[in-house]
Amino acid sequence: QSPNVVKLFSLVTEQIAELKDAGVDAVEETALAGWSDRQALVISMSYFLGEGAFDLDPIIKGREAELAPSMQRRLDHPRPSASDYFKSVQDTEWLRQDMKRFFNDHDLLIVPTSTTTAFPHNTPVIDIEGHEAHGRDSLRITVPFDLTGSPAISVPFGWSDEGLPIGVQLVGRHFDEATVLHAAAHLESVRAGAERRPEV
Repeated sequence: QSPNVVKLFSLVTEQIAELKDAGVDAVEETALAGWSDRQALVISMSYFLGEGAFDLDPIIKGREAELAPSMQRRLDHPRPSASDYFKSVQDTEWLRQDMKRFFNDHDLLIVPTSTTTAFPHNTPVIDIEGHEAHGRDSLRITVPFDLTGSPAISVPFGWSDEGLPIGVQLVGRHFDEATVLHAAAHLESVRAGAERRPEV
């Protein structure tokens, strides 16, 4: 494992320890059932191409070359079939049900914010542990909560060996933004350097 990946998971562990010190009753590792089978990036792309691209068509038709390269690449993907689109709708509902079940017994979910530290804008391919991945892969941990509508916040909690910020994500149950914000505020208050900014 790369030093930054090791650091990322050690930061998650440290964040959990800070919350326990603040009075959190119990902490446990968990796996959300079925999330590896329902790929959030595939689902969100299906929505984008099935709905967003359809809405964009009359606006950008004949002006595609004026779009940012990243948007051009996204629009180059084939549109989903009706069955693929409706499977995405169904998978989204399963993700929501998974989250609902999880929050029947838990107040917060703590996960990394990203699979990698920041990389140059408009980078189509990134390196994750020696494996090439699409740049959008860095969003794979945040996109599921866009789909489920769960309140989530990324807290700056560490720095990579290259001086780039590393965030840890707190996720809460629907309509319980207060718990998420209180936990985030506590972590920022006890973490030295939370206000630090990378050089521009």
